[in-house]
Amino acid sequence: MEIIFGIIGATTGIFGMIVSVTSFFRNRLDTAISYLEYDRDTEYIKARRAIYQTPKECITPEYDDEDGNLAKVILVYNTSGLFVRKRRLPLWVFYKTSAMQTCIVFYEKLEPYIRSRQAENMFYGKEFEWLYNKIIRKQKRREYIKNLWQRSGSKKSNSP
Repeated sequence: MEIIFGIIGATTGIFGMIVSVTSFFRNRLDTAISYLEYDRDTEYIKARRAIYQTPKECITPEYDDEDGNLAKVILVYNTSGLFVRKRRLPLWVFYKTSAMQTCIVFYEKLEPYIRSRQAENMFYGKEFEWLYNKIIRKQKRREYIKNLWQRSGSKKSNSP
C-alpha cells in the first residue's frame, strides 16, 4: 500500500513540475505578445516618432517634455528591462524585432535626460539602462562569435 501511495505521490509531483514549467514558458510568451502588441499602440508610436524627429543635441536635461513623449518611451523600456531582468520577458523579443536597435538609439539619445532625472530619483530609468547594457554586451558577444566563425571558416578554405 505504501508503494502505491509513493508512486501516486511521485507521479503527482512530476505532473506538478511539468505544469509549472509549462506555465512559466506560457507566461513569458504571453508577456512577449503583450509587449509586441503595445509596440503598435498609436500613442506610443507618436511618442517614438517625436523622439526620432528631435535632434539628439536638443534632448538635454532641461528639455521640456510637455507631451510626455520621453516619459512614455522611458517607461516602456524601463518596464521591459525589469521584465527581462526578472525573466518574465525573453530577451529574444529584442533580437527578433527592431526593438533591439530602437532600444540602443533611444537610450543613447535620452541618456543625458535620464542621468539628470536620476539626480532627483536614483531609480529613474535604471532598468532601461540595464536593458541597454545587456543588449550591447550580447551584441558584442554575437559579433565576436561571428568573427571567430568567419576566421575559422577562412582558414579551412585556404588549406589544400
